[in-house]
Amino acid sequence: LVLFALMSPPSFSAAELADLQQQEITLDKLSSLQQTAVDFMRTKLNDTDLLPCQADVRLLRFLRAHQWNCTAAWGAYEEFLRFRKEHKLDSVAESVLNSNRDFFRKGQELLRKIHFHPLSEQTEILYPRILAQPIPGGYALLYDRHGNLLVCEAPGRADFAGIVHLGVDKYMEALIWHTEMRVLLLDELSRRQGRLVLTCTISDMAGLKASLLLPGGASKTEQAGFKAWQDGSKVLSKNFPDTTYRNYMLSVPAAWLIDKLISSTAPARSRDKFRVYGVNDDYKQAIASDVEAKQLPSQFGGDLEWGGDPPEDVENGESARTQLRARHKKKGMARQFQRFGHWVTNDHPEYDGDGQRMESEEGDQDGSLRDRDGSLSTTSKAAPWCKSLCACLFSGRKEKDALL
Repeated sequence: LVLFALMSPPSFSAAELADLQQQEITLDKLSSLQQTAVDFMRTKLNDTDLLPCQADVRLLRFLRAHQWNCTAAWGAYEEFLRFRKEHKLDSVAESVLNSNRDFFRKGQELLRKIHFHPLSEQTEILYPRILAQPIPGGYALLYDRHGNLLVCEAPGRADFAGIVHLGVDKYMEALIWHTEMRVLLLDELSRRQGRLVLTCTISDMAGLKASLLLPGGASKTEQAGFKAWQDGSKVLSKNFPDTTYRNYMLSVPAAWLIDKLISSTAPARSRDKFRVYGVNDDYKQAIASDVEAKQLPSQFGGDLEWGGDPPEDVENGESARTQLRARHKKKGMARQFQRFGHWVTNDHPEYDGDGQRMESEEGDQDGSLRDRDGSLSTTSKAAPWCKSLCACLFSGRKEKDALL
């Protein structure tokens, strides 16, 4: 009878649910209602053949994310455990823990290793982000004023087409591995602080193409990469819930993008955690209330340097971004369509003698061209559409490839 009672989900009253949603969580001293919910989840877990994950910390995240509806929380947690098994995240977790023994087992502050997937560093070039600063001896995590983990991202500088060239499946796998490491860090910090530690995220949207959110508004490759980013955000929100303290979204290029960006990357339960600022809004004072300058990149008003620029390859001098996105000049009629595509997307590459792409210029939304580093090009500007089209289709360049 006791086992049957534990297997049955708790029947909390409306008043008890309201109380649960308001209660703070102290890990070493749960309230009686919180303990009842956790005991139910533990009992259900013992009745499965799936491996548990980080004990009560993860259970509490799922319970809180589902408003203490124990049936819904268990269903989501069980699905998450299957997700872990499918993606072999227990092996990833073991690698993270073993590579950072001093942090996880001795309570030290520095991490020894933060890149675990073979493509981890390449994906951070395509989608710039930072959660730790490299210093002598390891990596120092960034924190907000409340002890939450600080993560800075730059979707506006993301190379969405590069994600497709790298491989969407590979990008997703690297993203899942990174998030597993990040949540392991949250779980360890929660253990140290005796509460559920969350993430304060600052997302720099400056440079984001508004056309990415319009059907046919960008190249198919960019659209596919942008969708992969959106899908990845949804997968992570589902399987790693209740990890957000606050999400600053800065320099959003247009007001109508706000709802689209939030709804496409975050669950409804997290939308009130967003603080959104337009291109001309002053956000630095707001961020300073949550993050000290010594923990913050300089572009957000802090003291740290974080450019997000691709590092050069020592052997050939090319940036990793260029290597990932190398393209080839097509032949015959296909070359004419390729030229037309350059005009439509306002993307005009040059090629070397072997027909491989050398430089990339991206069209700005005001019609001007910007170099790869984001600065305004001093050598060229977008021509009127008729002149640009003619230049693309009927340029006087002598090319070896002939028309079909």
